[in-house]
Amino acid sequence: MAGDWIKMRGNLWDDPRVARICDMTDSGEAAVVGALYWLWSTADQHTEDGCMPGLTLRQIDRKTGLQGFGAALVAIGWLVDDPHGVVIQGFEEHNGTSAKRRATDAQRKATFRNVSASDADNLRTDAGQKAPDCGAREREEIKDTHTALASDWVLPKAWGDWAIAEYPHWTPDVIRSIADQFADHFRAKASTSADWLASWHKWCRDDLTHRAHPQPRASPVKAPSITVPSTDKGADQFKAAMDARAASATKPPPGFLASARRVVGTA
Repeated sequence: MAGDWIKMRGNLWDDPRVARICDMTDSGEAAVVGALYWLWSTADQHTEDGCMPGLTLRQIDRKTGLQGFGAALVAIGWLVDDPHGVVIQGFEEHNGTSAKRRATDAQRKATFRNVSASDADNLRTDAGQKAPDCGAREREEIKDTHTALASDWVLPKAWGDWAIAEYPHWTPDVIRSIADQFADHFRAKASTSADWLASWHKWCRDDLTHRAHPQPRASPVKAPSITVPSTDKGADQFKAAMDARAASATKPPPGFLASARRVVGTA
């Protein structure tokens, strides 16, 4: 007898072979899984290797209330029908003393996952030692380090100094206001934390906090004014010079008219 507990897979319900047994026996998964539990428990109580002399397929059907259950187990390869009784295939792989010892070792190593590899190996059950009673398995409790925020909590100076160094635009009054909101929030929700300093850092970095206390925008730099001297005077002088030149170009030279008249009179 290997003990008063058996190993059953958590996904047994969805195993395709269980579905096939359901079809062959015209039963539901709950009935089939329950029948398997009875069969494997019986084998665990009365045998070390899964061989049960004297047990027949007809007896299995009668005890489980599922007609054709024994034959279905034979069909999927989970049971061997022998003239002297029945044999559960792979029984020692999943149940029996050695299999249970392996399962217990795996569970303990998972529980103590924070210990070193060498320490984990020392947790293995020694060969020949009585298999632990997993009906009352001893699991080391992992200490819960989460605590609630104290009702009289005030922001530590070091936490405030950190906030000022990280966000220089926050004034001491702003930081005290943020700390009050931090405390009110977590007290109202009765929240716990394993590291309240880390929670404070996260709270300060939160977008909602920064939207409520944004960094002031820098004032725009006014461009210096440049006085450009007026060019109107130069333009006027240039125009006057051009007008004078045009006038001189059209005016006949002195004596031109008198010479012209003498030539005409002569003619």
